[in-house]
This record gives sequence, C-alpha cells and structure tokens, in this order.
Amino acid sequence: MIKIIVDSCSSMSLVEAKEKNIDVIPMTFEMNEKIINPLNNEIDPQEFYDKLKDHSTVVKTSCIAPQVFYEAFEKYVKDNNEVIFISLSKGLTAGFNNAVMAKEMILEEYPNAKVEIINSLSGSIGIKIIIEKAIELINKNLSIDEIKIELDNLANKVYSAFTIGSLYHLYRGGRLRLASLLTGNLLRIKPIITTNSEGKLEKKETHLGSNKAISGMVDLVVENIDNNCKNIYVGYTNNLEDAKKFVSKIKERLPEANIILEIIDETMGCHCGPNTIAVFFVKK
Repeated sequence: MIKIIVDSCSSMSLVEAKEKNIDVIPMTFEMNEKIINPLNNEIDPQEFYDKLKDHSTVVKTSCIAPQVFYEAFEKYVKDNNEVIFISLSKGLTAGFNNAVMAKEMILEEYPNAKVEIINSLSGSIGIKIIIEKAIELINKNLSIDEIKIELDNLANKVYSAFTIGSLYHLYRGGRLRLASLLTGNLLRIKPIITTNSEGKLEKKETHLGSNKAISGMVDLVVENIDNNCKNIYVGYTNNLEDAKKFVSKIKERLPEANIILEIIDETMGCHCGPNTIAVFFVKK
C-alpha cells in the first residue's frame, strides 16, 4: 500500500482527508500565546480573521519537527507500506527539510523502506492539485518511483496567485519593508503575489484597489491555464462574497471551467491575513 500524508497547510479538513484515506499532520500556530491546532476546530474561522484585523493580535507559526514526521512515516513503513509526503513549498517552510531529515532517520531504522518527499512548490489549496494526481496514479497501480516523477513534474506546473486585503501580514512575516507597507496602505496598492520556480513568493503585478487586482487575477488565469486543466481552485479567508464574485468573473471568460471554491486554512491565513483571494490551477 502507498500512503499519502500531507500537512495541514494543504487546507484539507479531517473529513475530506478521511474520505480520501489521507493522513494530515497539523502545523500548529500560536495566537496571543495560545497554541492552536488547526485540525481541532478550536476557533471559528470568522473569529480568527476578525482577530487578525486587530494588529495587536500576535500570531506565530512554526514548522513541523523531524520527530513528528518520523512518527507519521514509521506508522506505515514498519508494516512494509510505502509513504508519499506532499509538503508545503520548500521555499515557504523549513518543514520540508525536516521531512527529508525524518526520511533519513527512517532509512537508518528501516533500510528497505520507501518514503518519497514531494516539494509542492505551492501552498494551501494548490497542494490539493498534487494530492488528486497522486490518488489517480496510485489507483493506476504505478510504482512509488513512477509516481514521484509524475508529481515532481506536476508541481512545476501548478500556478498559484493571490491578492490580499492588507500588506501588514506580509510585512509582519518579514516579506515587506516598512516604507512599502505605509505607502502601499496609503495608496490602496493591492499586489498580486505568485510563487516562482523555487516555490518562493514574488510580486507579479501591482494594482490600485481590490477590483483591479481581481481583474488582474482573472487575466492571469485566462493567459496561463492549460487547456487540459480539469479544475480551477479558488481560495478565500473571510471574504466569501468577494470570492464568489471572482469566480463569476472567471466564468465570464472561461464558461466551461470547473471552479472549486474553498476556505484557506488558518495556518496559511496567519501569513496572508483577512480578505485574501487565491487561485490555483495547472498552467501551460
């Protein structure tokens, strides 16, 4: 058996994970000194994002420790099962390297074990594109080595883009200078952020106001989507109505598109903040 494991930055609920027979490792975060497990529904999403609007709220994220990965992998390899772990982009978390370290620990204890670590080069709902492909390939009875090649190739074709409600959270995470924060907020500048070939965040475009940023996002979808792409995933934080409008704008340009609308997990939400809209799809 090949077991798929992901972390909670895949925006996958426990209900969905159970349906797909996937294990989810929680990536906890700290809010005002309280440790929160995003899988335990400890805080209502609306309440969570309302708290983030208050800049006095202190949130801290941390990556998953090697020992946690080791225990998650060992649960299956000790019974001769194989493991595929699909990680949040290596460019966004040190957790990827911790997973690799755990794999090395597993191989010391179980030399014949098969554990593959996939760098998604994405985050949140973008990881689900790779998860769906992994399930498809397992159902086709491909070997874990063949699946690894296919998933690595797919990761390079997953397009991720998002626009945010405030530049503050990127600044707080060390991704924006204070001068840019003040100027951007004053001018209502709304950047469109994408992930580059290394899975790191980079500014793709800058727009004045949310409506123009949303239109820019639609243009990126139309210009870059692969003709054979089956699903477009749209993610949001606390702004469902805005996300629905974004979906409608995509539909106007791509009427045959199958668009899946989902909420972004809280751990990723710590970084992007309230009023975020994101889109994920397979590019040309």
